Amino acid sequence: MAESLFLLYLLAFASLNSAVKLPLQGNLKENSEGRRWKRSTNVEITGRPEQGYFTDIFLGSPAQRFSVVVDTGSSNFAVAGSSDVGIDRYFNSKQSTTFKGKPDDKINVRYFNGSWEGYFASDTFKFCETCNSGTVDVALITSSSNFFVSPSLWQGILGLGYKKLVQPKPDAADTVLDSLSDQSIFNQIFSVELCGRENQTTTRLSGVLELEPKVSETDKSYTYTDVVKEWYYQIELTGLTVDDKLAVEDCYELNKPQAIIDSGTTNILLPTVVYWNVLANVETFSFKAANLSTGSAESGLTRDELKNFILRADSLCKEDLQSSIFSWFPEIVVQIAFNTTHQFAVNVPPQQYIRQTMDTINKQGKMSEKTRCYMFGIQKSEAGAILGAAFLEQLTVLHDRVANKVGFKVSDSCKVTDPVFTKTISAPEPRADQGCLAAPRSALPTVALAVTLALIILTLGAIVCWWNQEALKARLAALCLRFRRTQNYTYMLNSEDEESSLQMELDEIRTDLVE
Repeated sequence: MAESLFLLYLLAFASLNSAVKLPLQGNLKENSEGRRWKRSTNVEITGRPEQGYFTDIFLGSPAQRFSVVVDTGSSNFAVAGSSDVGIDRYFNSKQSTTFKGKPDDKINVRYFNGSWEGYFASDTFKFCETCNSGTVDVALITSSSNFFVSPSLWQGILGLGYKKLVQPKPDAADTVLDSLSDQSIFNQIFSVELCGRENQTTTRLSGVLELEPKVSETDKSYTYTDVVKEWYYQIELTGLTVDDKLAVEDCYELNKPQAIIDSGTTNILLPTVVYWNVLANVETFSFKAANLSTGSAESGLTRDELKNFILRADSLCKEDLQSSIFSWFPEIVVQIAFNTTHQFAVNVPPQQYIRQTMDTINKQGKMSEKTRCYMFGIQKSEAGAILGAAFLEQLTVLHDRVANKVGFKVSDSCKVTDPVFTKTISAPEPRADQGCLAAPRSALPTVALAVTLALIILTLGAIVCWWNQEALKARLAALCLRFRRTQNYTYMLNSEDEESSLQMELDEIRTDLVE
């Protein structure tokens, strides 16, 4: 799934886990209008390596349970509405007494590596069996191509982004969060906590989706940044370092065309310029750390194997690789705007962007005891920076859709015993560049600037000639004609003589203009 709706596109990478045990409802609290909603409802998230994160939801009356991708990088809610390759169940609208179909209201969504089509409908929805339910818009998927991974452990997608991201256009449907908010079931604040794997011997990912978390105005546990545009959760990046070395001098490159956080994307995606700089720095560090300056390391790893791994051309699969691979790669630090004058930093240890793959699982479905397979979790993107699970794991990320802010804190409930690493968020500090969202002056093409200046000069010269030097018009016209002819038919002329003649006449006209 991943670049989620032009950036949703990476969902083609996902294939996700199923049955989740959902906790009971939280406490009830009245809002200002006397209506009640549940507070701090925790919904369990699960998943698989390289396949992303998903949770269970309940749709229809009586409720039918489905697993859906938890995606903060899109806004549509869609569930399989008919049998399809790779899925074991689909929503049966005939069994729901509250279903309202809109078969003429079609939708067709395409990704880089797949697509689906269907139609809009509405029905009752809830996040857990004991949660309050509300009526929401849903797209029922009637056919797809390379969308559901076979065998797929999920049957749909839950977009948690803003309404502007709804496909095929924002007024086609309301988002689940907006609908529940309008019905006073949800207050537009939620957090996503992605934990990753507890250790290298398990295939299960874990996490928590918390609805209406209890966060007071005086709570200092989160470090906030503004949502700079309400479609994706778009934020402002101010810098990125690899082994304490800046990956790019101009922070505008990090935000071109945007930088977003996206729970539906597995890896970290970077704009082209930033990506190649990061890879160069990672490669330099890794060759040295793995003792690959010449020949092969003691592990038998070659320079080409490591280079292809960094370029994502191949995964690395070797016995006992887990004991050394993380030491071969540097820490990456992402700097985020705190406000217009300060920034904070979030580290990404190699244990997060070196991703264990499902190739580690043997034919019996068990984790291999010795051999581990890994894939490099940083990719190039034409759609801007996308901070996916490789960045978000071990963080609790608060999405405040009322204040339009995103808060980050290191998770206090995720447990990782192997490999051990430390996730950190720095205190805000002064930032050097306060214009990371706008193209700098230097971004103007030099040639275009030169042409513009030349046109201005020529225009002024033409005005002077027309106003004060009518007699020179014919000479200028003739000169221009000769100049064009010289450019177009150089092979027919004595270029040196012609150039000399042109220069002499230009000098004469210049003298006349001065006089």
